[in-house]
Amino acid sequence: MLRVCIRFLGSAAVVAGLLISTCSGQAQPGGGRPRGPLGGFGPAGEPVVSVESQFTAPTADVPGRLFVTAKIKPGWHIYSITQARGGPIATTIQLAPSEAYRRTGDFQAATLPEKKVEPLFGGLEVESHHDEITWHAPIELAPGVDLATLTIEGAIRAQPCDASSCLPAQKFPFTARLGRGMDLPKSALSADVGWRDARPPESAPVQREQPVTHGIPWVRVKTFAEVNQLVEGRVDLDELEANVRELETGAQAGRERGPMWAVWLILIGFLGGILLNIMPCVLPVIGLKILSFVNQSGEDRFRALMLNVAFSAGLISVFLLLAALAAGMNLQWGGQFQYPWFNVTMAVVVFAMGISFLGIWEIPIPGFVGSGKAADAARREGLAGAFFMGIITTILATPCTGPGMAVAVTAVMSEPPPLIFAVFLAVGLGMASPYLLIGVFPRLVAFLPKPGAWMEAFKQVMGFVLLGTTVWILSFIHWPYLVPTIGMMFGVWGACWWIQRKAVAETKEKAWAWTEAIAFAGLVWVFMFPGLFGVPGILTVMNERWEYVTEDVDRATVTPGQYTLMVDFTADWCINCKVVEATVLETEAVRDLIDRNRVVPVKFDMTFSPEDEETERFVQALRTAQPSLAILPARDPNRPTTILRGVYTQGPVLEGLEKAGPSIDTPG
Repeated sequence: MLRVCIRFLGSAAVVAGLLISTCSGQAQPGGGRPRGPLGGFGPAGEPVVSVESQFTAPTADVPGRLFVTAKIKPGWHIYSITQARGGPIATTIQLAPSEAYRRTGDFQAATLPEKKVEPLFGGLEVESHHDEITWHAPIELAPGVDLATLTIEGAIRAQPCDASSCLPAQKFPFTARLGRGMDLPKSALSADVGWRDARPPESAPVQREQPVTHGIPWVRVKTFAEVNQLVEGRVDLDELEANVRELETGAQAGRERGPMWAVWLILIGFLGGILLNIMPCVLPVIGLKILSFVNQSGEDRFRALMLNVAFSAGLISVFLLLAALAAGMNLQWGGQFQYPWFNVTMAVVVFAMGISFLGIWEIPIPGFVGSGKAADAARREGLAGAFFMGIITTILATPCTGPGMAVAVTAVMSEPPPLIFAVFLAVGLGMASPYLLIGVFPRLVAFLPKPGAWMEAFKQVMGFVLLGTTVWILSFIHWPYLVPTIGMMFGVWGACWWIQRKAVAETKEKAWAWTEAIAFAGLVWVFMFPGLFGVPGILTVMNERWEYVTEDVDRATVTPGQYTLMVDFTADWCINCKVVEATVLETEAVRDLIDRNRVVPVKFDMTFSPEDEETERFVQALRTAQPSLAILPARDPNRPTTILRGVYTQGPVLEGLEKAGPSIDTPG
């Protein structure tokens, strides 16, 4: 027993030593506070920056003014709000949206920053503030607002540095209340002349990519508020929902649909499921099924049928789960890819499958194609392996939608749960139907070559295809999760290698190998994600870095106005979205009509789940899938002229733009 305990503790000590040594080499991730001695982590000290704020009441001659003061710890500094790009991170000041106030001018510094040419930034002039700095900006208060109780919420985002190092940029919140303000020179107040007629800059121009000759100048958004801001806040979600229902039901609005409606949805879903088998998302795993088909061609009919039934059961089980999530949580088709933890799990699982096909280890599922030599695996293919392969195939299929399938799975979202389950089951049966047909008639795959050495090479090729699939998943994973996920993949790689070393050992040795591998993978997970003993995980570090990453691309702006919007609902994980954008939207005919009618093209990013309730409601009102397109006319953005779901063609897009008509204002 003592020997067992020593062995376990020894293994754990080695793993812990590796992780701690890695931790100690990390740079300080900081968050506005100095960190402790363990690699920059540990007990936090006093804040480096603190922020105070107040505002003054307006008079007949001058508007109210907001003052924001940052007090900086001695020996530290932050950078100015006018710091040029290409060097340290400029300070920014943001105010929370409110109907009680609005900013009518830019923030200015009450004292000039210290300026120094910095050779490390290629001779760039660096502007910094030490000790204390106050910024001020004119504000307009809504009529009838009680100044005594009014508060203005906001935050500054700054990067504190000392003589030898910098902390990650951090947000420092503030709450402003009525106060005396501070005396300012007349030059700072010259912009206040005619302040009552000034247009507020917080009509917040929405960022728009600079127009280019070869593409559409998209406005990129992620929230309903950004879309509504473009059209001067004229979208009412209640009215939009009612008009979408009217648009889609036509003369049957308000009347119960007949049974043929349900039959039509089920039929479309079944056909869409069949076509799902040829979508690019599914091909990496479908190729593996060929190996089992090769063996089935020499099997008795009953065994071939049962293996394909098990594979189909795995397919259908996932569709039933998706139906439950759609009915209970209104989860859209492919919506699970909006959640980072799902993508992390999928990347790790597909990576483990890929290295199994390359011979690093054997997946411990009886009869799984990736276990052992391809020919041996085919001969001993089991129901559990076929079932698991069906599950993986369906999950990888969800970023794609077959022609017509999107119509069924989005239209049914507003229907009763029984019909939702029926349509999703029909899609699953449609996708499974080719395999069930081959199970009943094995001779359908008689054209495949006989089992042989080629199967091993084919399996390894598919292993590389699965590793490519992992890269595809990593391409749209939320940026802070990227490094931790890659680290977790390496941890799983090491654990799988350790397991394979004991593949032919006695049962006791195998059990120890599994225990040690799981412990190692678990510790890697702790280090990569939640952290341990006060040491933040890599995910925490990457999140802090993500917060201060700024975009260096010059952008034009679109001020709010009465525009016709073409809203493209897309996602980085949606392959069909990329195909539609390249072959339908980014075409000369569509671009010309957009230019002629002064349409504002909006790219609504659905890569991640909606950020707020209004955005989620907006998406649900339009019952969007990915890809989807909605055209909102300038005269009334609450009445979409066109809503397209799934893979669509150029004709309906052009027809919808013509029907919506041109923008009333010119985007600028």
